Amino acid sequence: MPPLKDKPNHIAIIMDGNGRWAIEKGMSRKEGHSAGLKNIYKIVNHSLTIGIKNLSLFAFSNENWQRKNSEIKYLLDLMYEALDENIKLFKNKNIRVKHIGRLYRLPEKIQEKIQKAIDSTKNNTAMNLNIVFDFGGREEILDAVKKILETNATTNEVNQEFFEKYLYSGELPDVDLVIRTSGEMRLSNFFLWKAHYAEFYSTKVKWPDFDYTEMQNALLDYSERHRRYGKTTS
Repeated sequence: MPPLKDKPNHIAIIMDGNGRWAIEKGMSRKEGHSAGLKNIYKIVNHSLTIGIKNLSLFAFSNENWQRKNSEIKYLLDLMYEALDENIKLFKNKNIRVKHIGRLYRLPEKIQEKIQKAIDSTKNNTAMNLNIVFDFGGREEILDAVKKILETNATTNEVNQEFFEKYLYSGELPDVDLVIRTSGEMRLSNFFLWKAHYAEFYSTKVKWPDFDYTEMQNALLDYSERHRRYGKTTS
């Protein structure tokens, strides 16, 4: 792998294809989600090794509540188990955990586990791992508007910097690279504000099979992009 010309500060991944991966292998969708969870650990470790400072993983969208109750329960149980098993691991690896989304709609035991992960890793500095769970880009913006209306702020006060403080993702830097697995070519209501000028990379590889090589391919592709932000090339 040739050296990268440029490395993203913030990578956001839409982890897509767990269910389809499982069905293709004659397995249940639950087994696909379990395989997807195991792959998260690999990609987090790889990102840490190569020096990615901010990694956001889109684990559960607002729209995912429309799935079957049995699948939702399994996903929530996986979330709880993953946090329960790995809080100490995140702390030892100097990873800071954050939650991005609507925390209050999650079961209380998961809220408590997320808060424990946040509190116990708040001083870590190697990488910010942002768990994007119960998130929707439109909902994030609408909720920010509602919060601002409660402040009685004047129109002169409301600029981009002011508005951003009221987003779930307000503390995060802008996304440099969005990776989507499973071949889809859409954002699916993900980080509409933070990814406004992100580079987009899609691979047909489904999330459980997205490995070190696929990550490197995405990073190499990104390093060859010319990010002009609306300007012309000098």
